[in-house]
Amino acid sequence: MSNPIVLLIFRVCFYGALMAGCVLAFSPLDRALHANFDDKLLHYAGFFVLGLLSFLSHPRVPLIWLALMLSGFGLFIEVVQAYIPFRSFSLADWAADAAGACSAYLLIVFILLCAAKKS
Repeated sequence: MSNPIVLLIFRVCFYGALMAGCVLAFSPLDRALHANFDDKLLHYAGFFVLGLLSFLSHPRVPLIWLALMLSGFGLFIEVVQAYIPFRSFSLADWAADAAGACSAYLLIVFILLCAAKKS
């Protein structure tokens, strides 16, 4: 990524999404938010987007480190939720988080391999 303005925009989006994820994760549950969607699907989709944004905002960091960091962030959220009275720890939520992030990275690897084959 050679354009520093585009990189800055991606970083603002990534860190903004991380903060929004924390607000959602540590707030009381609002049943209206989950009325039409499976909770694990929301975890998967959220971390899929975070995975894409993390790569776009930090393109020089190896994907394995990004995956470990996002998985660690998902675990951090679950541990904090264990101590919040209106939330609870869930290994299934953490697994959905990790699966979403890893799926994003697999997609990125696939795209990069296809691009390398074309050139």
